Amino acid sequence: MRPSICRWLLLALYGTLVTGLAPLQADPKRPNILLVVSDDHGFGDVSWNTPGVATPNLERLARTGIRLDRFYANPICSVTRAALLTGLATRRTGVNNSSGLDRKYTLLPQRLHEAGYQTWLCGKWHLGGAPDSERNGPEYLPMARGFDHFYGHLHGAIDYTTHRRKDRDELDWQRNGKPVDEEGFSTDLLADEMIRLIQSRDKDRPFFGYLAFNAVHGPLQPPPGEKNANRRGGKRPLLLANLQYFDAALGRVIAALEKEGLQEETLVLFLGDNGGQLSQGASNGDLRGEKGTVYEGGLRVPALVCWPGHLPAGRVSTDFTCAMDVWPTLCEAVGLAPGRPPQEFDGQSVWQAWQTGEAGKRTPFVMGIREVACFDPPGNSCRERDAMEKRNCFTWSMIRTRNTTSPIKTRRLSPD
Repeated sequence: MRPSICRWLLLALYGTLVTGLAPLQADPKRPNILLVVSDDHGFGDVSWNTPGVATPNLERLARTGIRLDRFYANPICSVTRAALLTGLATRRTGVNNSSGLDRKYTLLPQRLHEAGYQTWLCGKWHLGGAPDSERNGPEYLPMARGFDHFYGHLHGAIDYTTHRRKDRDELDWQRNGKPVDEEGFSTDLLADEMIRLIQSRDKDRPFFGYLAFNAVHGPLQPPPGEKNANRRGGKRPLLLANLQYFDAALGRVIAALEKEGLQEETLVLFLGDNGGQLSQGASNGDLRGEKGTVYEGGLRVPALVCWPGHLPAGRVSTDFTCAMDVWPTLCEAVGLAPGRPPQEFDGQSVWQAWQTGEAGKRTPFVMGIREVACFDPPGNSCRERDAMEKRNCFTWSMIRTRNTTSPIKTRRLSPD
């Protein structure tokens, strides 16, 4: 065969392959994703775990989807957010509340953006860019980490009405890198921004909306219409008022999806970022511990997933799931190869288990950073544990020793 003909055939084959792969990168039929994260939301502070707690919109999502009764986060804010967006254990990334996240890690919104998704963050970032973060500057802002649009705050805690940091009395509220000094309760403003983005979206492309409320993180303030909530005795009534207000704001976002006819085209995943803080009036139900601890009360959070027509309705899952699972799971759900950060994921996809109700093999995982909780589901071999030690930068024997000598702070959790 003549060389010119060979070259022509190779070019034709290459063109066919490229043409065949191109739609996978910008397929408008891929579902939308709405990832909703509440802040310092105790396991007991949802209606299905504590009668009398008013979260009707979460309840409705749970009835039309799957309640994830064994979802585990990290014990503090930024540590969970790093795990969500990297798929990696925090013992590897080293993130804490003041460090920011190293740019060497690829983030979920970057992967989705590459696949043609519109990517939006409304709410709390807490992974760098703030002036006092160890990793500050524009290269650590959400707009440089895969988000097309960012509206919200960089630091961990703000005033709900002035949007100023509670520790430095500085404005911490921006839109796409530019400060915004405006009136309004942050819970309302974040929901309103997400609604506007949904309504004005490019309808030819799917979207990834990350709605990270600062509710119900302190310092708590009475939401509109609840001016006397902090005068009813203790912190609990004020927290419940904010929780109900957050639930109503989420309900408005879900109503906007329904009005746009997107309920069957949008996967909604909700979770808390860590356990509730008891001093702020939160409840973790019967679980021991709270925010900042590696007991169940610090790690086990309310969570659900809902996608009408694609996931069963009304089921309660007791399969172990963790924050690191979110990236690989969402990518499998939307039919997208997850890609790979510089290292292997520490999480795994649980999409098939959500679909069928039959739990797959659960690899061991670790939550926490200085103190950790080890989750070792039954049936794992020594080889799998050895691989887990290597990935997560600790030794299993060290954890067992510390369990004996320091049972309060560090322990190995079992599925019972």
